[in-house]
Amino acid sequence: MGKHGIGKCNSNGELLLVVCSEFEMIVTNTMFKQKDECKTIWMHPRSRHWHMIDFIITRCRDKMDIHSTRAMRGAICWTDYQMLRSTVLFRIRQKHNRQGTTKPI
Repeated sequence: MGKHGIGKCNSNGELLLVVCSEFEMIVTNTMFKQKDECKTIWMHPRSRHWHMIDFIITRCRDKMDIHSTRAMRGAICWTDYQMLRSTVLFRIRQKHNRQGTTKPI
């Protein structure tokens, strides 16, 4: 999925993309160019292939606030999944009223 996705997209992945496009949302996992080991979060026990099965989704208009989304390989979670982390840089904007003065949010 996406420009920097890995592997093939199944029918559920295609459905997710349709829903995201309908509601003007994006999958942040595949926005950034990074190593495959930073994108995949689960390893199949028999085939030992890594898969991307969890996603962080946000509105398209908030795309500039997402700094990175990656799997945390070093986190000790006592599970076969890796934790997925997204770094968000919030930009607080001031509201303008009709008189031209600004109010802090």
